[in-house]
Amino acid sequence: MIDWDAEPIPNFTLWEAQCKCGCGLIMLVSTTLDTLHLVRQEYAKPIVVTSWTRCKRWNEKQGGTATSYHMNGKAVDIKPEDKNDIDLLATIAEKHFGYVKQYAGGWVHVDIRGERPC
Repeated sequence: MIDWDAEPIPNFTLWEAQCKCGCGLIMLVSTTLDTLHLVRQEYAKPIVVTSWTRCKRWNEKQGGTATSYHMNGKAVDIKPEDKNDIDLLATIAEKHFGYVKQYAGGWVHVDIRGERPC
């Protein structure tokens, strides 16, 4: 279990990790958080978190799969502040996360599943 107050992680806030529907759900997995921090350190610029934890209802509303890693704290959607850096951010993320998918909308899904889905 992660105690954010005892050991806050630089560059990210607890608000960024919360479900965006307003329910307040937070699912933090230390491996996800630590890996995201490694990406941020290597990228050396701010990363915008667009989606981290999702409750079941919010995941469905966002079009997520029934087994979305967002629902267990193992996935994060991120984007660079500078949209021109999207390829660079995705390349750095691929060095650290088990699964990375870049979307045309200018964001990158990363998760710690360890293998790419079929």
